[in-house]
Amino acid sequence: MHDLLLGLGRRLLRPVPVHEQPHAVPFEAETAVVGERFVEGLATRLGGAYTIGAATGLMDDFNQLRSPIFDPTQVHATVRDFYEHTDRYEMRLQPAWHPLARLFFIFFRSTVSQPIQQFCFPVSQAEAAQGLGSRIDTLDVDLDGRIDVRAWVRVALSSKKPMYVGIYTVYRPSGSAAAYISVGFPLPDANLTATLRPSATPSGGLLLRSRIRGDTTPGDYLCDAAPDEELRVRRLSFLSERIHVHVDEQGLKTEHDFYWWGLRFLRLTYSLSSRKVDD
Repeated sequence: MHDLLLGLGRRLLRPVPVHEQPHAVPFEAETAVVGERFVEGLATRLGGAYTIGAATGLMDDFNQLRSPIFDPTQVHATVRDFYEHTDRYEMRLQPAWHPLARLFFIFFRSTVSQPIQQFCFPVSQAEAAQGLGSRIDTLDVDLDGRIDVRAWVRVALSSKKPMYVGIYTVYRPSGSAAAYISVGFPLPDANLTATLRPSATPSGGLLLRSRIRGDTTPGDYLCDAAPDEELRVRRLSFLSERIHVHVDEQGLKTEHDFYWWGLRFLRLTYSLSSRKVDD
């Protein structure tokens, strides 16, 4: 079933030269399963030094996002620390589904997400309460001591299977006034890339959005790299995301909202707490 659904999705793709979609994160699963050891498999294909559970964050320096329209110093120090030292944080998750979306996703998860071990979001509070593990896997392809690939792996502690595997990059278009976070989610012979533009909220929070009026770069893209290096891609105009990372009286929190034609169908609320560095 998952092969059929993914195949139907690829029929929607249109050929686009690679240079026209430089923000796409072109990592695909070459097998039918993505799995929590995706980066280890990537290391086998590309070579280099693979580290599981590296002592690092989603980026080395939050200032990588600095641009004429975004000042990283306006974001709370705890939010910046989370992005630079993601490995030091543990999380609790609360999902809030639109009722109809939840029914659809139960079917989708059993037929697609679970077989390929990607996008296995919890469908109930009870399931989420069983716990969520988090780690950063890295790959240094050319052995120069710098990380070339970093993937955030979140694993359901009850099943020991990944909720999702996302490869995080900072994308800065030539001549653009903005820098973006692009997250590539590997799929079998395909990839879903979410490109998000950062902004600071008045209270020091970080807002990441995949849909911004007047900016055509942010978005959610389904893409597939063909053997001839042509990138087939389709912007999923019906899908958009909004992530708010902030500090309140209870500590560091993240609300990750997913929208279908502007209607929110899922909110994932993460409560984040710092753990001991030597855990």
